[in-house]
Amino acid sequence: MRGLLSLFATAFIACGAAYSGAAWAESDAELVQKISRSVQSLNFEGTYVHQQDGGLYTARVYHRVSANGERVTRVQSLDGPSREVIRSSREMRAYLPEQKVIRIYKGPMVRPDFPAMFVANPSWVLDHYQIERRPGKRIADQETELLVFVPRDQFRWRVHCWLEKRHHLPVKLQLLDPQGLVLEEYAFSEVKINPSQSPQVSPSFQGVSDWKRVYAPMVPKEVSQSIAAAGPMIGFRPVASAMVSEPSIRSVEQYVLSDGLAVVSIFIGPLVGADAQASEVSRKGSLSMVVRKKGSHSITAIGEVPTETVQDLVERFTPQ
Repeated sequence: MRGLLSLFATAFIACGAAYSGAAWAESDAELVQKISRSVQSLNFEGTYVHQQDGGLYTARVYHRVSANGERVTRVQSLDGPSREVIRSSREMRAYLPEQKVIRIYKGPMVRPDFPAMFVANPSWVLDHYQIERRPGKRIADQETELLVFVPRDQFRWRVHCWLEKRHHLPVKLQLLDPQGLVLEEYAFSEVKINPSQSPQVSPSFQGVSDWKRVYAPMVPKEVSQSIAAAGPMIGFRPVASAMVSEPSIRSVEQYVLSDGLAVVSIFIGPLVGADAQASEVSRKGSLSMVVRKKGSHSITAIGEVPTETVQDLVERFTPQ
């Protein structure tokens, strides 16, 4: 199972008179759509920090939208080994200069990268979260307003989102447990929205045309009718699926589920080696994982949700 997981590691209270009336004239549905469109339509670049379970990661992101609406995002790691990831609507490319390798993953992006928030249909979010609006604060030299996504049940984390006021671009995100402990955080330290020069989304390394290209053994496929017919599972709907074929793990099915905000991946494959050991439940920061044996198969669910969520979801899948 370690091999499988490493393969996929590479996915308000009313605010008073000053915030009443016209300031909140739009509905929650309109607000969610504005946030979704902002990430899709804006050119921006900036440096952000990602913190989870005591770990700290810093990256620089560049997002460019062409005249025909094509979106490309480049994420440049600023910590540890040099690395860049470039995503488009068709594929993701990970540039690894120490190995002079480009890892290529075909298919559209499903799991959103900061500052993107929503998956598939943003309106799903309103079925599972109540939105509370609060005064914001100055973040990365931007004036913000704060949105709190309060889950309607125990299967999701609370989400705090600080929006840049003019363009509705998220500049800081937090996932919190029911006690208010911050489990995970993304925050821009500086950001430029619609800069005068278009963000550079080509790889910064030299000689990449000569690097070795390695295609991930992941082939997107249609969501099976049996899964699609099952409908929402505690509010999570299937948004993508793929077949992974690699000699060390044989064929594994992957299903990606979302409630519009949180994302869970389900992996179903034959028992191999250590997979035949006892079932496992674990959580690290906001990320929960459960492994279950069903007959001759192993089913793994992993996502930034409470452990009871992955436990519930994994029980709903039956190997075909």
